[in-house]
Amino acid sequence: MGILSNKLIIVTRALTQARELTSLLKSYGAIVVEIPVLDIKPVTKQELTIFKEAIKKAIAGYYDGILFTSSNAVKIFNDFIASQNINSQNITTQFFAVGQTTTKTLSQFGYSPIHTAAIANAENLLLTIQDAFGEHIAQQHLLWPRARNARLVLIEGLRLSGAQLDAIVAYETCLINSNSDLPADNPIDWITFASPSTVNAFTKKFGILSAKVACIGSITAAAAQKAGWVVSAIADEPSAHGLVKVIINNK
Repeated sequence: MGILSNKLIIVTRALTQARELTSLLKSYGAIVVEIPVLDIKPVTKQELTIFKEAIKKAIAGYYDGILFTSSNAVKIFNDFIASQNINSQNITTQFFAVGQTTTKTLSQFGYSPIHTAAIANAENLLLTIQDAFGEHIAQQHLLWPRARNARLVLIEGLRLSGAQLDAIVAYETCLINSNSDLPADNPIDWITFASPSTVNAFTKKFGILSAKVACIGSITAAAAQKAGWVVSAIADEPSAHGLVKVIINNK
């Protein structure tokens, strides 16, 4: 019997991202129901052309830093690098990651050096970038492959610092018509949220439910509270392990 034995937990991440969290929860005995409400949608042909041109500039060494605010962006970036038969280690720039999960994805693909924000949000990533370049930040050319609906903290903060930022739309998240339904026979013990967009999409589909809510970080928790949820736990570490740990500690 695991420490989460018979706890019914809803995982709302996209199926491609849910595997680690689901596996960890099950290892502790939880009953997991995956209800993905978002998926990654390709950008328009024109936006894709702009994105590819930016990556070619990165390969040529134009950028002093490349910023990643999700593992999705890393994977999309790397897919194009791989399609050009480019060794990731040949891209000579600095990489900046919003949190440990994004850093882990960058490392897996061989990108370095990586600067990781102390707290996984855009505000702390902005501070990390400013600290790395110091008084020379106004001379830097930076690339940010971003989601269409990403928060604008980096755009506003870096342009105020004088940096030249190419904030390129690389993907967007969209609602999906999931065939998964809420379990009818057993009460839900926990619902996990890993992004504000997932909070909003799940709430739009199912409304506010009577269950404990665990969020991957403070930004997601704020979105959940704004949507009407009572947040019971916020992960100290913005990762699948962090979510599982905080659920165990608050079971």
